[in-house]
Amino acid sequence: GSVLVALFTWVVVADSPDPISAATSGSPAQPRSGIGATLSFVVRQPACWLGFFIHFTLMSQVVFTLLWGVPLMTLGMGLTESQASAILVVNMVVSVLVGPLMGVVSARAGRRRPEVVMVATLIVAASWVVFFMSPDPRSFAAVAVINVIVPALAPAANYGFDTVREEVDRRFTATATGLSNMGGFLAAMVAAQAAGFVLDAVSDGGDYTWADFRVAWCALGVVWVFGFVGLLVSRVKMQRWRMVGDNRADL
Repeated sequence: GSVLVALFTWVVVADSPDPISAATSGSPAQPRSGIGATLSFVVRQPACWLGFFIHFTLMSQVVFTLLWGVPLMTLGMGLTESQASAILVVNMVVSVLVGPLMGVVSARAGRRRPEVVMVATLIVAASWVVFFMSPDPRSFAAVAVINVIVPALAPAANYGFDTVREEVDRRFTATATGLSNMGGFLAAMVAAQAAGFVLDAVSDGGDYTWADFRVAWCALGVVWVFGFVGLLVSRVKMQRWRMVGDNRADL
């Protein structure tokens, strides 16, 4: 599959003019920046950190599908392995179907993408709170509902890449995208590890129960709060950065 995508991209996709083509047309080519200068530029750009925290806040999708979802369903809720597999299939199908729609939303939202992401991540967080409010294990239907809500909104995490692509100098787009991409995976890694530590602490070496997962999922909440605050702060800084740029353009 990856080979076919690469071949299709090579045949169909054309890059925009680069410094080399600019040089041949008579325009002076801009020199390439070194690694240190590139990283220094990227970490000082508010757009990069806005992208980082946009990707950061919707990490529960990765935590559930890649690690703790199956143990939660089989050990915590008592579902069979086939039922757990069916839930993951539902999650995947929703992700595939919603992806193109979220792309349309991103295009129309433009610079209002952070607000869209805030709404999405608040809905996801509230859904998990409601899901774990019950002292008794949730049903198959309940976990199916949460696996429609979460993957339906999780693609909004990719809005961080759109923000970077539109706001950062093209010479640094790849590095800036890499920084933004780290947000979601760093958040998922920390949240998954923290949940594991909590599970070991509260289960006292026994099998994990629904009550144990209710406590462990609080670790995801802590990571989410950190990311949401980061999203708010980076959004404010991005707005100030744009204002400075607009004022300079008016001079």
